[in-house]
Amino acid sequence: ALPLLLNSILLTVFFRFDAIILRANSGDTVLGLYDAAYKVISLTQIIPPYVVGALFPLLAHRAVSQRDTLNPPILRAIGVLQWVAWLGVVNVVILADELIWVLGGTAYLPDAAHILRILIWYLPLSYATGVVQYALIAVKRQQAITWAFGLGTVVNMTGNLATPCRAG
Repeated sequence: ALPLLLNSILLTVFFRFDAIILRANSGDTVLGLYDAAYKVISLTQIIPPYVVGALFPLLAHRAVSQRDTLNPPILRAIGVLQWVAWLGVVNVVILADELIWVLGGTAYLPDAAHILRILIWYLPLSYATGVVQYALIAVKRQQAITWAFGLGTVVNMTGNLATPCRAG
């Protein structure tokens, strides 16, 4: 359970550390634009937990009794989620202005829409890693996730600290 707790903490830092950096370096205006775009990003995280939640009992069972049959459902789930993710990326890139208008109003346009068009590209990788995480948990390798999340968090924090962002 401890690695899963640490993974959850690292994931939170990974996804929200940039907001701290934005506020410190660029102020509330840029942070507001980012948060408006991030509302859409948050909505994209609804789908994977349902797929993984439905799949995990099968993965756990196969990890114990049929290890050689573990890969097909993992690959199928990743494949389905990739279709959904890429469909999401394309639609968000096309409809970013409308999505921001609905969720935040015209005050956030066009800047938040531009930010959203950049942020959405995380989706395919995120959807794939969601399945892989639970496959690793099923085979009792959750420590590998901690190392990956730790490395990702360090890279993300370093990138955020090294990238200047200015309002306007």
